[in-house]
Amino acid sequence: MYRILRREEAQSTALKQFYAYWEGKRAGCMLPLKASIDPAEIKDVLPYVIISEVFDEPLRVRYRLVGTEIVKLRGREFTGKWLHEVQWNPVFSARLIKEYRVLIDERRPLLGADDIYFADGPRTAYEWGMFPLSGDGERVNHCLAIEDHRGLERTALLHRPNWVHSSAPSRDKPRSGGT
Repeated sequence: MYRILRREEAQSTALKQFYAYWEGKRAGCMLPLKASIDPAEIKDVLPYVIISEVFDEPLRVRYRLVGTEIVKLRGREFTGKWLHEVQWNPVFSARLIKEYRVLIDERRPLLGADDIYFADGPRTAYEWGMFPLSGDGERVNHCLAIEDHRGLERTALLHRPNWVHSSAPSRDKPRSGGT
């Protein structure tokens, strides 16, 4: 079930560690500079990362980098695409727009939980975080998101039939074996 989490509610070690890393990179500014994020320092989470470019007035989002595990889970590559081009399901798209609006307006990280749905059993939850980044330390112009599905056993997910991520277009049927 989708829900926003307070920082202290997050269970994901990766999210907790990245939150502390993000705070350390602020260097006295409201927001960390995008240039201060060093991929070598976060290499263990890179497959689970989405980096997006964020534009305000009007709100637009372009996916600049999508990690390999995100692509596998979502069943599509969307690096280089605009949010409106990806064709997420309408509920998921509306949530994303609201979440990016919070990042821009409140200039703070956003944490949450979401589900992967299985046709033959209960849903499985994972946690995610969206962390605003800046070019000047004040205005949000990028976002680094992490989806921590490492709690999901990858082999079981691939061999379990009929699963779908909550972002899938509503016309999508559950996928077999992750394809």
